[in-house]
Amino acid sequence: VMGDVELFCQLNDKPIIAVTGSNGKSTVVSLLAHVANELGIKAALGGNVGIPVLDQLDNDVACFIFELSSFQLETVKSMRAIAATVLNISDDHLDRHQSFSNYHAIRQGIYTQTNVAVFNRDDSATFIPNIEKLAHKTCSFGTDSPSVGQFGIGTVSCKGTNKSSELCLMFGEQALIPLAKLPLAGLHNAMNYLAALALGHFAGWSVTTMVEKLTGFKGLAHRCQRIDSSDNIQWINDSKATNVGATLAAIEGLAPSLKLTGKKLIVIAGGEGKGADFSPLEALFSAHVSQLITFGKDGSKLASLMTNAIEVENLAAAVSSAKNVARDGDMVLLSPACASIDMFTSFVARGNQFIELVAELQTCGVNHVNN
Repeated sequence: VMGDVELFCQLNDKPIIAVTGSNGKSTVVSLLAHVANELGIKAALGGNVGIPVLDQLDNDVACFIFELSSFQLETVKSMRAIAATVLNISDDHLDRHQSFSNYHAIRQGIYTQTNVAVFNRDDSATFIPNIEKLAHKTCSFGTDSPSVGQFGIGTVSCKGTNKSSELCLMFGEQALIPLAKLPLAGLHNAMNYLAALALGHFAGWSVTTMVEKLTGFKGLAHRCQRIDSSDNIQWINDSKATNVGATLAAIEGLAPSLKLTGKKLIVIAGGEGKGADFSPLEALFSAHVSQLITFGKDGSKLASLMTNAIEVENLAAAVSSAKNVARDGDMVLLSPACASIDMFTSFVARGNQFIELVAELQTCGVNHVNN
């Protein structure tokens, strides 16, 4: 038995850039496709996103950019990518893969099918086993200052401004762009930019030219998407956060800016947990979340992680509760840490309902009181 991606790889003779991991895949491949288009490189998206790969066999393109799920990687053995990465690995799909070790091994299978393996220095689960025995090249990205030939984040002094220093994306010792100038906020998105730059670099694209094109990419729907509102509350739709790692990344990426301004973070979470261990969220909730509101099949499991969590029946009740709790400038983040299949047809349907509920709040005449 083989999947469509494996069959495609047996028949394909064009270059492939491949991305897997628990979180951030769609953002990274979409960012790569955007940059390729801006550079005049004809590229096509495939795998777990876009047009089915077997419908693209005869496409006149310079390269394919693949997002690969763990389900697809179970049968992919013949891929010969020019560059591939495991962005991160956290508990997910254990209802299918049975154990984290099995899930981990499936994700890491991508490393044996690429000329250049790109890993995440911040996540030991992405480290390449027996790296010293690998015949092909390796590269890494992370939130620390990178060594020569690696990608990371560094502090750069600012000349001629009122700021003494600022954080920048880095390629070795070369400062590429300040994080403040990137349209997607948060350290998790900075890591997505770094992964895309590393992959593009080993595809032969100019790093400096890629950086010039980054600011034109505005992100994907349902991924830390800011919702327009008139009630002085920041409503963020992160419905795509269907596992614990995605919610961890969202909170870690958004919380620092709120602390600087003294505003609160209210999190809505819940749904079908897929057998995941929610305990890694407990310390983060305690450190950064002022109010947790849960719903859905595994809402009670999430609620048990935080004192005074509010359990409600559905997403509409969760939004209503969040509205009652939030004050001017506070942020309400829908980041479920769960799949949507217990109550919705997809994470898209869940996110769209969240957007509709927030829009109704703006028009229903409810006055917001600032205590």
